[in-house]
Amino acid sequence: MVRDGLKKHLNIWSPMREYPREMLTATLLYFFYLFTWIGWSAWMPQFLANEKHLGFQTTASYLSIWMFCAIFAYYLCGWLSDLFGRRYVIPSFVLPASILLVVLGYLDSPSSLFWVGLVLNFLITGSFGAGLGYNTELFPTQIRGTAVGSAFTFGSALAASSPAIVGWIATSHSIAAALPLLALSFFLLVPMFLFVARDAQRACRFRRPKDLIVPFQPALNREVPAVPT
Repeated sequence: MVRDGLKKHLNIWSPMREYPREMLTATLLYFFYLFTWIGWSAWMPQFLANEKHLGFQTTASYLSIWMFCAIFAYYLCGWLSDLFGRRYVIPSFVLPASILLVVLGYLDSPSSLFWVGLVLNFLITGSFGAGLGYNTELFPTQIRGTAVGSAFTFGSALAASSPAIVGWIATSHSIAAALPLLALSFFLLVPMFLFVARDAQRACRFRRPKDLIVPFQPALNREVPAVPT
């Protein structure tokens, strides 16, 4: 149930006052995901085309293939999460993605960049889709939309600094030098899911429990009214 006064005076700060732990968890999850995702999306074309000298045509081909293959990552990560729980599946995607994000900066071969980037984008996208679904389960139905929207606002506002920070590092050094920072933000999702974000109780079943099924009992002794003539 919604706590007293929350339903009548709903605003962007209400979830923060009434559910501070859940809001902090949701905001951090959004921040860690989006800081890496925004920085990766904003600078990866420039990184491949200019810094790795692939050219814009090759870069466009690489990114198109990566994005298409990532479509299946959403389903795979979600399916595995249903089988084994997000607490372990999401870190199994996030940890190798964090490592590959650093490795990508040291590669120069076009084929190596393609395959490592393909796996990396697959892992990031899969964990992104299944992981952020957790935030909707933190709050009751009556406040869910406002709470998730507020957490996304706070988290994305902080993560919006990612392109600027990567650009500042790239100006002084290179885009590859900024990749460990994106990897660190993504890696912090591992302890978040292992120790903070609990698995929701999966109460939904394909079959109803036997104790909830009421057997049909016909009224054998019920009198049948006479039909008027």
